[in-house]
Amino acid sequence: MGATYFTALSAFLWICIFILIISLFKYYTLFGKHFSISILIFMVLACIIRITIPLEFPFTHTIELSGIYSVLFHCLYMKLFSFSIGVLKISVTPLLLFLAMSLCVSLCIALDEIHKSRGLYNFLSILPQTEDEYILSVFEDACVKVGVSKKIKVVVHDEVTSPIIIGRVKPIIAMPDINFSNTELKGIFAHELIHYKHNHIALKLTAYIIKVLLWWNPLAYLLSNDIDDILEFHADSKICYLVNKNEQLSYLNGIVKVLDSCKESQRLPGTAIGLAEKNGSSVMEQRFKMILEDSYKKKNGKKNAIAVGIICFLFICSYSFLVQPHLEPNYADYNDDAPIIPPDAYIIESDDTYTIYDSKGNAIIVCGMPIKEIDRHLEIRKNGGKYEAE
Repeated sequence: MGATYFTALSAFLWICIFILIISLFKYYTLFGKHFSISILIFMVLACIIRITIPLEFPFTHTIELSGIYSVLFHCLYMKLFSFSIGVLKISVTPLLLFLAMSLCVSLCIALDEIHKSRGLYNFLSILPQTEDEYILSVFEDACVKVGVSKKIKVVVHDEVTSPIIIGRVKPIIAMPDINFSNTELKGIFAHELIHYKHNHIALKLTAYIIKVLLWWNPLAYLLSNDIDDILEFHADSKICYLVNKNEQLSYLNGIVKVLDSCKESQRLPGTAIGLAEKNGSSVMEQRFKMILEDSYKKKNGKKNAIAVGIICFLFICSYSFLVQPHLEPNYADYNDDAPIIPPDAYIIESDDTYTIYDSKGNAIIVCGMPIKEIDRHLEIRKNGGKYEAE
């Protein structure tokens, strides 16, 4: 078991494949009609595990490729210059420069995100909890319905355009100042509480971390957007199991009221989830269609089991093969415990073998390879005389 540049590259390639599959299934309406939305959650988790554990296992089979792949590898590892820090000598390559630049950009993006997240949370923290008995009563009913006993602060403010939940240790639910009916308000509260109960914030934050680290990869943004949408689908599916058809329609009517008051999509930090982050998008239309067509009703268990089996098979395959460039072995590759040969060493040729000695006459190693492949710069002696290797 180990990790190298090649295992990281292999993980990256498989992540791209998983992201494309997730995106394809998310937009494929028939998938939602025949399979549980939890299948997408399961695939997202497999995707996250694959990128966070880029290891090579004993059963991993290595596939060596030459051609463009090998040339690209040599270009990335080509030594540009080197410098020393104390006893540490660092060789600078194009790959090292790219990683350093990528890390700096990721750090800047992360600091900006932390600033925005803290700003939103601090703003909501200083707002007083609503004293509206009607809202608090409906909220308590929603907590009982969903099965959440955590004490959660509820604020209502006209600056809030869409219901959101932020924070895990001290969560806050913020509501817009809109007149909702009892069932509309209960459905919206249940939606936000489901996000909290199923730890959707942690999943969204993990996807955002991946997007920050792989900011240069468009598929990382696609994954983050897909996870945002899948979490909304998942919350909607839980709502459909908790309430009857009439209450589902009231819940959708509550979303419509939010969309009417919030004309533009809002962009929330990774620590917050909103009810209508993408209003007016095809995703919102798909959410409505899934509920109205009863697409969240109980699915065929056999089909879900087959889907899980296929995902697990792909996940295992991602660790079973490792692609790396074909590299010609050097001297050290011939011997796992190859000794260090000092610059003043010399070679004595005897028949078809070559013995390397140090300056004190101690034999270091006996080789059967051609002289040219040992070292062109070592002195070569033969039968009491000496000559230089060509």
